[in-house]
Amino acid sequence: MVASLDKLLNDIELLQLDFPVTTIAARTGVDKGNASSYLKGRKPLGKKFVEQFYRVFAEEIRQARNSANRTTPLVPSQYALPANSDAMATIERITQGVNRLEILAWKVLHQHKENSALLEKLRRELNIPIDSPNQ
Repeated sequence: MVASLDKLLNDIELLQLDFPVTTIAARTGVDKGNASSYLKGRKPLGKKFVEQFYRVFAEEIRQARNSANRTTPLVPSQYALPANSDAMATIERITQGVNRLEILAWKVLHQHKENSALLEKLRRELNIPIDSPNQ
């Protein structure tokens, strides 16, 4: 079964790549344009691309998941609350929420870029001037 785009994007987010498309294309040997199309959902994910991605990045994803599962103390240990504290549970829930929001923001950004490109293409096809008041 081919991984879903959401799962792939979540795993890419874990990697925290500065230039995901360029890095993935270079390291997997996939054409940069195809990698971009896969990640933006313009092309359906192919089995070969997904398998190559996970073959190349499996260890880094595993390490990132392990790192994300560990909690880093926010304060020096002498000031830390007991591990069974309600405050610690709250901090952990907030941290997980922030991590999820970062992933969602990344997805929204990429969807916005795709939508903007589609709107621009439509504007050109309909021959609507840029300074049109109905824009």
